[in-house]
Amino acid sequence: MKHFGAGPRLLRSCATSAAIPDSAGKAKTVLSLPPPDPCRIAAELRKLVPALLDKGTLDRTVRFIDKANWLCPATAAENRVVSTKLITSDSPLPVR
Repeated sequence: MKHFGAGPRLLRSCATSAAIPDSAGKAKTVLSLPPPDPCRIAAELRKLVPALLDKGTLDRTVRFIDKANWLCPATAAENRVVSTKLITSDSPLPVR
């Protein structure tokens, strides 16, 4: 599934309350879920980085790190060591 960058903004716009008429014509209020915490989503993405490196999916690993950094810049330093190793090493992945 292709991600077009709408992410949290789209979720925030969808997470509102709305008045929807019922069958009798009376409006009833429907509350939706609050928007997800971007830093929590970023933390979940960062948890997947070691497994992705073990599988040898370098490009996907970099995309996960980039997306996590975009979602929560405050915690971007958590993967800085991995990012530095990926950039500076000739063979950052384990040989199988």
